[in-house]
Amino acid sequence: MDDSFDSSLAFTRAEEGGFIAHPSDPRFSANHGITLARLRRFHRDPSLGIDAIARIPCVTVRALYLADFWNRCRCDALPPGIDLMVFDHAVNAGCDRAGRALQLAVGHKRDAIDGAIGPDTLSRVALAERLTLLNALAAMQRTGYRQMAAFGLFGEGWLARLDRRRAKALELMAVEEPLSRR
Repeated sequence: MDDSFDSSLAFTRAEEGGFIAHPSDPRFSANHGITLARLRRFHRDPSLGIDAIARIPCVTVRALYLADFWNRCRCDALPPGIDLMVFDHAVNAGCDRAGRALQLAVGHKRDAIDGAIGPDTLSRVALAERLTLLNALAAMQRTGYRQMAAFGLFGEGWLARLDRRRAKALELMAVEEPLSRR
């Protein structure tokens, strides 16, 4: 899990970038994709200010991403490559949206999805052919981005990130394959 989490975290941190201060509203300031509001919730401290997000330690970034995204989305129970696809999508678009995309990719009917990755979804993932699942998941994520209200503003960037995420997931799957043949 740690190696997979660490490589996924490295990808996501590179995609999210560093500190960004929103000129008119400090609530939208972020660092490594973590907003001030999320950091306040994570630390249970509503008094944290812009300096807290500007100077967020790497250990806090790692702990927050592990707790709020990796663990919540059950990425530790997903195969290499698929874990990155779900994790980075959750960071970029939300855990519920990432969970729904995975549920659709493994064949849940639309009226049966809830965004929570549980035992049924995980058993379907385990039975799926990995490349087929990767392609279905990428298609679901692409569709989900196109349905988001801010697609007109950020859509090109989201889709480009999805393409990079899929390429990295393929690399991770290729690295893992020889071990599974033993």
